[in-house]
Amino acid sequence: MLRSENLYEILDKYFSQIQKNSYYKREVQKFLMKKYEYSDIEYMQYIIGAKSKDEIPDNEMYWLIDAFNNVFRINMEMKTYFSDKEIVRFSSLKADYLKTDIYPIRISPVIEIAEDQWVTKISIDLLKEFYDNQLIIYNPRTQRQLKQRRRGQDVSYTIDIVSSSVKAIEGLMSKGEFVPNALTLNLNVDDPEVDFDIVGSELILNSGKFDIIDGFHRFRAAINTKIKNPDFQFNFILNIMNFTEDKACQYIEQEDKRNKISKSYLASMDKSSPTNIIIDKLNNTLDSPVRGKIERAHRGEIDRATLFPLLEFILKTKNMNRSQCIKTAVFIINILKIVQENNPDVVFDDTTMPVVLYGSSISKDAYECAEKIESALGKDVPIINSVTNMKVNKIKALFEEV
Repeated sequence: MLRSENLYEILDKYFSQIQKNSYYKREVQKFLMKKYEYSDIEYMQYIIGAKSKDEIPDNEMYWLIDAFNNVFRINMEMKTYFSDKEIVRFSSLKADYLKTDIYPIRISPVIEIAEDQWVTKISIDLLKEFYDNQLIIYNPRTQRQLKQRRRGQDVSYTIDIVSSSVKAIEGLMSKGEFVPNALTLNLNVDDPEVDFDIVGSELILNSGKFDIIDGFHRFRAAINTKIKNPDFQFNFILNIMNFTEDKACQYIEQEDKRNKISKSYLASMDKSSPTNIIIDKLNNTLDSPVRGKIERAHRGEIDRATLFPLLEFILKTKNMNRSQCIKTAVFIINILKIVQENNPDVVFDDTTMPVVLYGSSISKDAYECAEKIESALGKDVPIINSVTNMKVNKIKALFEEV
């Protein structure tokens, strides 16, 4: 098959029409189901962006062009894109042509949680096999709201993928640093038939497909990593449900009610972030006055989750490279040592560290910074338990008095 950007632009145009116009949506659905037994849940993956147009198999591309020619009364010449042999083959093919090769699918060992819920382990190899055979579907009705996209007069709706999140997960996976967690798949597409062998702890899928209801970004990242590196190996925990759509929505709503961890606390757990490189240097350097004092959950004299946003807010550490991080940490350590030499009784804790960090930002001379920090610490130092302009301004006021 011959593909081109022009072809993709034409597809985008008619994908948009299908989303905007219920008549076209209905007619395309009827045509494809009647002629090719090709369900809308399949091609909607490309329309909403769950899969890219590059991933449309040649036979499905043929079916879509055939449908557009008939429904929209256009004339996309098949011979422009397909060989004579492909035209003969794809025109007589049905969407279930792979089913005899795929099923039954056997997954083991599996733990049964309820009669419609199981837990197992899945390798990236099996996950990629499911993906290649189009057994995992993104269902907008059980996921986050679609995002509107406008191109000129054309309006379309796509899934809300945070590409930066996918890339960040890919980066961790490629380095072997991603900690395995759970994907949740719901067996509720194409009339699934499933059996559970209690004796063999085996789940047997005889028909149907999975609707991914939790973990889509992780799933995409894992697939992307596997495509780039075929030797990549990884295992996920896999939750398998056989829920109705209503029960799947209830499950998602229930999961969303969990208490969320603050973003700053989560960020303080990312050991690869520039700010944490600085904190680790402060906490681990042998002659650092705060060595071993920085802990999470207020278990040390200095709380890591409180120190983290202070560094990012005051010293703008978020976008530093590694060399800048090390220099910043060494500079702060030098200031701490000077302050400690001048006043052996000084205590570095959650109350005094905001003053130290702010003082570190006012000059490139460690002695000048230390002198002003000592003067500021002699005043009534406010407690900074969260980072806001108003609270940091209270620290700033100490130095303005100096």
